[in-house]
Amino acid sequence: MRKKPIYNKETGRHEIDGIDFDGHFLEWRLEYVPKTYLKESELSGDEWRKGGNVRIYLNDDCVLDEFCREPERALMLLSKGLHELQCHFEVMGVHIENWKEDMIGKKIHHGGIPSTVVRYVGDGEIIVRRDDGKDYTPDLYPSLVEADGSYDTEWGNEDKIHITDKRINWYLGEKSVSEATQKPAWNKGVQAAAETFAALPWYKRLFYSPCEILGHMPLPISGKNGEFELVCERCGKKL
Repeated sequence: MRKKPIYNKETGRHEIDGIDFDGHFLEWRLEYVPKTYLKESELSGDEWRKGGNVRIYLNDDCVLDEFCREPERALMLLSKGLHELQCHFEVMGVHIENWKEDMIGKKIHHGGIPSTVVRYVGDGEIIVRRDDGKDYTPDLYPSLVEADGSYDTEWGNEDKIHITDKRINWYLGEKSVSEATQKPAWNKGVQAAAETFAALPWYKRLFYSPCEILGHMPLPISGKNGEFELVCERCGKKL
């Protein structure tokens, strides 16, 4: 296993043992494994069927695993999956080191619902939990609710989703949707910072968060006993 490249502030380049590094910071590997399996059924009878999986690996760690029957669809799933994962890790500036651990406890919005990431379960999937303790089903999966309002669910106030799920808003933090929409200046500042960060060399975005490069965005909020405290609008860190 090769050593980790180190950023040299004097030269403005990454190096390994003093040698300029222009290799892959993120090593993506795409895989399609076709498989024929036996479907057994007492009602319709046994049948051999097409199956298989598409998998995407990031630095030898599987971050996407989906069932797929046909190679043509495998190409589409791999292209779509790679694009979404690259956006998540590269464009959005996710720390590549300890990224799984860094997610745990993070405040997000899942389908507009304030939630918290509680654990990473593998293949790019996470378990999130509603902050208000209610079930996700009525709000996110209404088709599972019967006419009388009843429904069956084994998940309750938790849900398993992929890190690239479009319903996740990773950057609202502890602010509610209504609070964010009432602060156009806050949204404008975050958007401007995001555009500035996105314009930086991609290799810098991999190893540093926006706040580490651009600095924090102080925001006074009411704290305990009526006192005010400062937090960063971008990352939510107390200052």
